[in-house]
Amino acid sequence: MSNKPSNERGGQRPAPRSPSSMSLGQIGRDDTPLLIPITPNSTVDEIARMVQEAGAPRVELLVPDGTTALQSIAGNETLREAAKAAGVRVSLFTSDEKTTHAARFAKLDVVSVGGTVTSPGPGDLARRPTGARPAVKPPTSLVPPTPAQPASRPNRMPPTPVPTTPRRSPAQPATPAPVPASDDNFLSALDQFDQADAEPPRVQQSEQGALMFDVAGDVGVPRPAQNDDEWEAALGDLDSTIGQDAPPPPPRQTPSQRQRTVAEPRERLPRPSIFGALLGNFPARARRQREVPQEDEGPRMARPERTAEELDARRRQSRNLMLQALALIALLLVAGALVLYALNGTIDPRAAFNAAFNTAPTLQIAAPINRAEAEEFSGQVVPLVREPVTDPASINVQGALLTAPVMVTLQGTAAGSTVAPIGFARGTVTLRNRSSQAVSIAGGTEIDVNGLRFVVEDTVTVPPAVATDVGITFGVGEATLVARNPGAEGNIPAGTITTIPGYSGTLVVSQPAPFAGGNNQPVQIVSPADVEQLLPQALSRLYGQGVQSLQAQVQQLPGFALVQSASTPEITPTEELLKDVQPGDYSVFPPIGQVTEDGRFTLQVSETFAALASPLDQPIDQQLQRAVANQIKLQRPDLADAEVQITSWQRAEQGIMVDALVVPQSQTLEVPPELADEIGTQIAGKSRAEAQAYLDQLQANGAIGDFQLPAEWDPVPTDVKVQFNVPEPSAQ
Repeated sequence: MSNKPSNERGGQRPAPRSPSSMSLGQIGRDDTPLLIPITPNSTVDEIARMVQEAGAPRVELLVPDGTTALQSIAGNETLREAAKAAGVRVSLFTSDEKTTHAARFAKLDVVSVGGTVTSPGPGDLARRPTGARPAVKPPTSLVPPTPAQPASRPNRMPPTPVPTTPRRSPAQPATPAPVPASDDNFLSALDQFDQADAEPPRVQQSEQGALMFDVAGDVGVPRPAQNDDEWEAALGDLDSTIGQDAPPPPPRQTPSQRQRTVAEPRERLPRPSIFGALLGNFPARARRQREVPQEDEGPRMARPERTAEELDARRRQSRNLMLQALALIALLLVAGALVLYALNGTIDPRAAFNAAFNTAPTLQIAAPINRAEAEEFSGQVVPLVREPVTDPASINVQGALLTAPVMVTLQGTAAGSTVAPIGFARGTVTLRNRSSQAVSIAGGTEIDVNGLRFVVEDTVTVPPAVATDVGITFGVGEATLVARNPGAEGNIPAGTITTIPGYSGTLVVSQPAPFAGGNNQPVQIVSPADVEQLLPQALSRLYGQGVQSLQAQVQQLPGFALVQSASTPEITPTEELLKDVQPGDYSVFPPIGQVTEDGRFTLQVSETFAALASPLDQPIDQQLQRAVANQIKLQRPDLADAEVQITSWQRAEQGIMVDALVVPQSQTLEVPPELADEIGTQIAGKSRAEAQAYLDQLQANGAIGDFQLPAEWDPVPTDVKVQFNVPEPSAQ
């Protein structure tokens, strides 16, 4: 809103009445205001401080255009609170629309002037009007509005006499300050603006209270008064109270305490019919008479009149709401009927709902395939090449088979110790030959002595006995015996061995000294538990080095990446497969069960890792599909138009080994039209296990193809529908 005169009705308003001795801006104001010019760059705090330090109960601020501090509601509210705290009434004079709107929202007095208000020049200070201002031409920065010149009309309201009671004026210094020339020019322009023949705002008394109107077309504001009769009726006795002290305001009452007029009862209108609502015809409603409080609390906004477009939109909205309500009622009625019908036990509620809304569950079954006509091709080897394959008829695949032999060696400590026999006992026996023939004992001959076994170390020949003058001299020889088993038990005392089996009649055996060399002492032995404790660490390190080696090889092939299939992992062997390593797959030094001299042993594991790398822009599955199809065309020209389905592939030394299923185009069997209904009838309402068994039997007989029963179907819905998916023939 603004305070510019309304241009409604051709810009013509009733002629202004004869000016009274006091303007509307001076009604209720007994103190001379202090006029303060504001600069555009002044802050809110500076303006508030100037108002508080003005020393006058009323201050008028001349606000130039572009004063950002007062173009916001928050700035005006801050100014209002500062003036209220200082007991000063503030009025704003400005031509800036932003400042005008913000001041009105902040409930500050604001006068919108015409033209442009600029910032004060040097020396323009706050002044009180002297009443006698020189008649000079106003500066170009302040241009008063040019009021409309309506046709003269008789004044129907006599002017109100000005009371002769003297006005109270604030204390002023004995000698007023001299008036600068710039201030005289400014105040002179302001006097010309005050004395301009501007038409006062009009007031219209409505059922919402007295309202003042500025510009035609304001939203929510009724039209202004159009003649003097309305103008005088709106003003009432306002002129008779000018210059008198205003009576004290009545005590404020709550809305519940106010007495309100009771509107006369209205005639009850008929309710709209359903068909009328569908067509958008509603009975006309009488406008409700608003209750007007006895006391007018100030200006109020009137309810705006709706346009024809708004009324049509409101009717359409009401019709849509009515249609939605009817649809909801119909849905509830259908649901209620289904529930009641289901309670009688004659129908499944879920089936009835699905039938009503066409949402029956559907089982998708693939069309049967004539497996007898399909042929399997196993072990098709596809060569690998490093160069790109550009020929569509090629049987090669671009890729690289990578291998990485890895060996890991770890040192372990034998944790267990035991007392073990160390060293073999040995000694010498004396042999005397009593026969005339030499006797030989072969090396390795075993001799059992009280359960201990000894072995003749080297072959010994004992010379024969010789007859002399004094008697017979036996042939003498010595044999070295070594205990078969280690340990101290082989250290037999002297005289233990007295005979050698098989030579008792010929040789006389004597043991002149005890045997020695066998010992029993604690030793550390490599056990299986020691190896099993170290093996996981060795396998983990082995797998990590294998993966690292293969990835390093891939990085040397720009644009390549490792690939895998359902049957072949990306890298083999996998870490899980390495956990199943057997004792023969690793080496231990010294072996398990042997004594380690320093208590330590060595575990060594080795494996050759393999992987397949292919280009990122050429997926291996697409390349294999092309290569295998070309191979089969070369091998079997009669299957040139057949569909090739690769079932599995894995890496091989020569390339990639592929297993494929070749299905001619005519392999899809025709499905009888009644088969779907028969299957639906057989499985409807059955348990999931029964339905699965029935469908499995049909699939085994070749009547249907692949299918998948939903997990939540237990039992199968009674209204299940069966649909066959018959693929269209595809040309290779």
